[in-house]
Amino acid sequence: MLTRGQATERAFRAAAGRGARVVHLATHTVIDERPGRGAAILLTPEAGDDGLLSPEEIAEDGRALASLTGSFLAAGSRGVVATLWDVNDAATATFMEQFYWHLGRGLTPAEALRETKRRLRADPRWSRPALWAGYVLIGNPPAVAERRHPWIWILGAALAAVAILIGWRWGRSPRGRVGPRPKMTRARG
Repeated sequence: MLTRGQATERAFRAAAGRGARVVHLATHTVIDERPGRGAAILLTPEAGDDGLLSPEEIAEDGRALASLTGSFLAAGSRGVVATLWDVNDAATATFMEQFYWHLGRGLTPAEALRETKRRLRADPRWSRPALWAGYVLIGNPPAVAERRHPWIWILGAALAAVAILIGWRWGRSPRGRVGPRPKMTRARG
C-alpha cells in the first residue's frame, strides 16, 4: 500500500511491474489542460515526474486509448471498476468496503458490484443513487478469491438447530429425565 508521499508515478510503475491480481487506486483524477493531454490520475509529484499518471504512462507501449480506463485495459487489465462522476469520499469508503467483502467471498467483480449496489440501495443511509449508481465495471474479469460456500454455514446452523430440538425434546420426555417425575396436586381452598 502506497500512501501520501509514497504514492508516486515511479512507485506505481514499480508495483504494477511486479504484477498484481488487484490494483486499487484511491485517489482523484484531474484534467491536465496542457495541449494533447486529458484525464490523469493525481499522485504525488517527485523529481522527474509531475505526479499526473496519464493514459500514455499507464499503457507505455503506445497502445493507450484516450481514456484512463481504456489505458488500463490496453496495459493488460481484464477489468476496471470506475465511476461515471465525482463521488463522495465517505460513500466511496462504504462502497469499497462492501465491494471488497463480496470479492473476498469469491464473487466475480460483476457479481460483487451488483450485490454492493443492491445492499446500499436497500440501506436508508445510502439509498440515494448518486452515492452508488456511478460505479461501473468495464471488462469481464474473473473472481479474485475462491468462492466461499454459504451452504456449509447453513448446514451447520441446521444441524445445531436439530441438536437443540432433540435435546429439548429429550429433556421433556420421560426417558430423558433423571429421577422420578414430580407429582402435581391441586391446592384446595
